[in-house]
Amino acid sequence: MPTTSYEFVRSPCQILKKLRRLPAGPAMEAALVRCLLRSARQRFASAALVASLAAGLSKYRPSLAIALVDALLEEVRLGLERPDAGAHP
Repeated sequence: MPTTSYEFVRSPCQILKKLRRLPAGPAMEAALVRCLLRSARQRFASAALVASLAAGLSKYRPSLAIALVDALLEEVRLGLERPDAGAHP
């Protein structure tokens, strides 16, 4: 049993269901993009899970997929402009 009021999520399908239940709107979309990119940046092993979640969410929120790709390409561009490893967050 979890000790907090939050239940533990174990599969990508459950995570996708919970993300689909979030309210729609530009502020929530921006928060989802930030959260997905941050989790993929912190753990490279979770990049496949983030891609799977983005693909599942894009069926219901097409603008989220566009914003996620745009933010990802922006991070790649910034990374190429700063070649020193110490400059990356």
